Amino acid sequence: MSSSSGLTAPLPFYKLMALEATELPRKMRSDALATFKSNARAWAPGLGSTAFGGHVYAQAAWAASKTVVEGMIIHNMTGFFILPGRAEVPFIYKVRRVRDGGIYCLRAVEVYQTLVEEPSESTSNATKQQTILTEGLTEAEDMAPCFTATVSFKRREDPGRYTHFRYQTPRVSAGHLRKTYGKVLSGRRPEDQPMAPGADAIWWTRGIEEDLWEETGQRFPGVEVRKVDMGSFTAGFDPPDRVGGWRQLSFYRLIKDDAVDFDGDDNRTSTLNLYACAHLYASDRNSLFLITNALNFADQLVAMSSLSHTVIFHGDPAALSMCDHQGRPIWFLQEAWTANGGLNRGCHESRLWRCNDDGQDEIIATTKQDAVIRVPADLLSVEELAQRRKKMGPRSRKGKL
Repeated sequence: MSSSSGLTAPLPFYKLMALEATELPRKMRSDALATFKSNARAWAPGLGSTAFGGHVYAQAAWAASKTVVEGMIIHNMTGFFILPGRAEVPFIYKVRRVRDGGIYCLRAVEVYQTLVEEPSESTSNATKQQTILTEGLTEAEDMAPCFTATVSFKRREDPGRYTHFRYQTPRVSAGHLRKTYGKVLSGRRPEDQPMAPGADAIWWTRGIEEDLWEETGQRFPGVEVRKVDMGSFTAGFDPPDRVGGWRQLSFYRLIKDDAVDFDGDDNRTSTLNLYACAHLYASDRNSLFLITNALNFADQLVAMSSLSHTVIFHGDPAALSMCDHQGRPIWFLQEAWTANGGLNRGCHESRLWRCNDDGQDEIIATTKQDAVIRVPADLLSVEELAQRRKKMGPRSRKGKL
């Protein structure tokens, strides 16, 4: 199906996350494994075949949620990216019970992909890396782990037994977004902001790939992401204040089917966990490019890779709901920055906001991501990259992203 722009229509989130249960024990004992297989192809940033990391991150949480009892909602997740995932190969999720308590429960998830026998010239670097690292494996060992995570769930507690509280520091209290970012937010609705680019770097947005997005790019599936133009906000920051003061705002909302917004299970726990996974998915969108933009390396081809990603949800799980009472998707906002880094690593941090009409905006989650950031010693400008591309000749454009 195609949209009016000619791009392939984005897949609804519940279809993107769809899983096939290949092994599901009746009772999740500590020695039992529940196994799931992904159905939909993961999105690949840029024009490569390496899967978007947010896909396996969110789907691992979704797989874990299918092994918990009614009332348990995701509240905390930490994942480690071991190998780059391949977009064209299904992910296999193996979920293990760590603990089931009265209020909290914990699941460990290991994610695998099948290996290829011999890499060809067209094989992606991710595939070649998996093949090199696993040479000599027998046929029974033809799976390599690419991701591992722990996912914690929590149920509501008895309001008559404990005093419930909710706080946000004064610096980010209600009204923070409008007070701090009024210059870039006022007068524009979220849908008036431009769509987030395939890769948030100059070499993509107006460099060597600028003509390929409309020709070969699928729209980002699952969640619609709009990147706020921060030019007037960041213009006043010069070194050494540039990195500390750099911010990126991104609006996001669920892409849903008109008839259904869940994965065939209409109970409240399942729906809220699916919404939680959508927030996890959106939190990783173009995240590492913020670091290179803040460091003023936006026009360079920098080697980047996520090492780990943590998301902590706060407050009432009802705030995770991504649709209003009429079932229409509502907008959320990610406020992102980087404050520390070194030794070829950078740290991406963010807050996820629920933007309320009454101005009482609410932080629903905080995130922190550790990443490899390798800047080549012999930097090339966008113009030099374009010239190199011309010398290499036309690029094959046989497949969609």
